[in-house]
Amino acid sequence: RARSECAGCHERMDAFGFALEQYDAIGRHRLGPDGAPIDASSTLPSGVRIDGVVGLRALLRDDPAFLRALLRKLFVYAVGRDATVVERLVLDASVDRAAMLGPARFADLVGIVVESDAFRLREAIR
Repeated sequence: RARSECAGCHERMDAFGFALEQYDAIGRHRLGPDGAPIDASSTLPSGVRIDGVVGLRALLRDDPAFLRALLRKLFVYAVGRDATVVERLVLDASVDRAAMLGPARFADLVGIVVESDAFRLREAIR
C-alpha cells in the first residue's frame, strides 16, 4: 500500500479484503494474535463504510453491477462458454427484473441460468 505503483489498486481493493479479515483462508472465524476480535470495518474510496462481512453482504446484495457480474460468471460455468451479446442483454434484463422483486438470492440467479435457452438447449445447438 505504501508503494506508489501499488497504492492505486490497493485503494480500490483493500476495503473489501478488510471486511473479510475476521476469517481465515478456509472461512473459519479467527481472532487477532492477542486473542481480541479483529476490526473488520473499512471505508471504500467512495466514502461508504463497510462493517465486516455483514456490511459487505448488504453492499453487494443491493448492487446491480455485482449481481450482473455474478450471473454472467454462473452462466459461463453452467454453459461452458461466454454469453453472446444477445444473451448478455437477456441476462442483464433478468437481473433487473429479479432485483425489482426484492433482494436477489443466489437461487434466483441459478434459476435464471438454468431456464435460459443456452443451458436448456445446449445439446441441441451443438
